[in-house]
Amino acid sequence: VRALPADHGPRVVECGNGLVEGVAPVVVEGEHLANLMVGQVLLKPPDRERFAARARGWGVETRAYLNALERVPLLEEARFRHALLTVAHVAQFISAMALAGLKARKLDEANTALQFLLQKTNDARREIEENITANIKGLVMPHLMELKEAAQGREARERIAAIERHLKEIASPFSRRLIQESAALTPREIQVAEMVRMGRTNKEIAAALGISPRTVESYRDGLRRKLQIKNKKVNLRAYLMAMAE
Repeated sequence: VRALPADHGPRVVECGNGLVEGVAPVVVEGEHLANLMVGQVLLKPPDRERFAARARGWGVETRAYLNALERVPLLEEARFRHALLTVAHVAQFISAMALAGLKARKLDEANTALQFLLQKTNDARREIEENITANIKGLVMPHLMELKEAAQGREARERIAAIERHLKEIASPFSRRLIQESAALTPREIQVAEMVRMGRTNKEIAAALGISPRTVESYRDGLRRKLQIKNKKVNLRAYLMAMAE
């Protein structure tokens, strides 16, 4: 079979003996993978004298050769080309199915790679959290305990206690989830949310943070709005406690 042209369309190919065949290529993403073929046939009556001369030249028994020639189908060219067009449609369908399978395989490979990257990211995040927790416990907390013991006055002790509490909660599941639930929360709102979760009153929160109870109430209202529970019959502390579970 002669080489196919660049457009990979169906072609009629004729051999030196006058026999023809139709070739419909299977092409996927520009790559010629296979052929579907119809033939070989004759499109016009053969020249028997010409074929007899070929048989004699090849040393083949002439009668047997001509009998074999009689068994070659003789088709009208229009009918043959219609059959070739049908085969070409089948080739196009096979090409489309092969392309769909290739894309599906590539998508599966991409999903596998993405899952691998996500797992690595989660592993790295957990490692960072563990390192932060270990550093807080080993490097920061001992010094904070010394300051706590040396602190003079209730206000100073409360502030140190607040620092201690917040350090312990930096890598806590509640803090991470709170940030994920609403990336718009400010650091102060996260502080207020943690104290609300722990059951502190507005007055206690205000004293610990050095702000007024009215300001605490404003923070509580902002938390309800950002957590999308404003104007709902949902207790803020209960909601925050559920997030920590």
